[in-house]
Amino acid sequence: MLRVEKLRVRRGVFALQDFCLEVVQGEYFCLLGPTGCGKTMFIETVAGLVRPERGQVFLGEQDVTNLRPELRNVSYVPQDYTLFPHLTVEGNIAAPCRIRRLPPDATADRVKELAELLHILPLLQRYPHNLSGGEKQRVALARALAVVPRVLLLDEPFSALDRQTKARLWPEMRSLHERLKVTTIHVTHDFDEAALMASRLGVMEAGRLVQVGSTEEVFHQPRTPSVAAFVGMENLFPAVAEPASAGSSLVEIAPGVRLVVRGHHSGPVSVAFRSEEVAISGEEDARSGAEDSHEGQIVAVVPLQSAVRVVVDVGVPVVATIPRTEIRQRMPELGQRVTCRVPAEAVHVTANEEPDAEAP
Repeated sequence: MLRVEKLRVRRGVFALQDFCLEVVQGEYFCLLGPTGCGKTMFIETVAGLVRPERGQVFLGEQDVTNLRPELRNVSYVPQDYTLFPHLTVEGNIAAPCRIRRLPPDATADRVKELAELLHILPLLQRYPHNLSGGEKQRVALARALAVVPRVLLLDEPFSALDRQTKARLWPEMRSLHERLKVTTIHVTHDFDEAALMASRLGVMEAGRLVQVGSTEEVFHQPRTPSVAAFVGMENLFPAVAEPASAGSSLVEIAPGVRLVVRGHHSGPVSVAFRSEEVAISGEEDARSGAEDSHEGQIVAVVPLQSAVRVVVDVGVPVVATIPRTEIRQRMPELGQRVTCRVPAEAVHVTANEEPDAEAP
């Protein structure tokens, strides 16, 4: 188990602030956030490469905050893999075992086991400059796993790979973790990657951990507008709420444009909903008087591979994603009058953003 308590780490004017996190034994945890939010600084601190100003890092019950990196039994795979160019694949994987003076026979067995597990057995005598990006990633993982680490730290492990290679490696990595059960912290800015890989995930913003939870919780119940935007909720509006019937409220996102939401809300709020949840139909549906239906005009149409992205001006621009399988007769057209319907269960009320306090 990894536990971090009230961690503060400073680099120039940037700082991780009061960072607290617990990752249970055997868990695959993804840490999400935009570039520059402090994700790499955090895992470098766990690895012992960066010394915190205050706070503690525990592995199990052991306080390792001031322990040297080589004594932590933590493996770190940086974004560029840092394979040794003068060593073969076999030499790279064996290097941690030789540093720890493992017997040659045990080292050879471990190299073969990991090479088979990661499908790189035919590559053992190659050098890094003769490997593809996906092959380098497998070698880096094998080297990191060679000494059976207590925690495996992965910094954007797939960022340098094309989408096709990522799609092939994601399930392989998931299968590898299910087999080895190594406690893993995987840093990424790709929420599709995190959704596929993680049992739980956390979202970072400007040096702070702003939300931790299951994939379902974070992606569908973001705590702040910034988290909602980061996990892909394109429709995000400041609003004013007022209670309606029992168990529901009305939120006004523009003059005369009100949506029904679940729960009791009052006063200034922020609302968010996914473009996939917006239904588009003929403009006559708006005349039914339903609170969740609003007439507007299509102002943008963007064809995608399996869907069409439509922006409808209903007083504010509302983004809808329509699967191609639902477009029966004709494509939506610019200037077309349509009705947007947003179901109450799709609208999520988030807390208003608070201004960031200056770091002490």
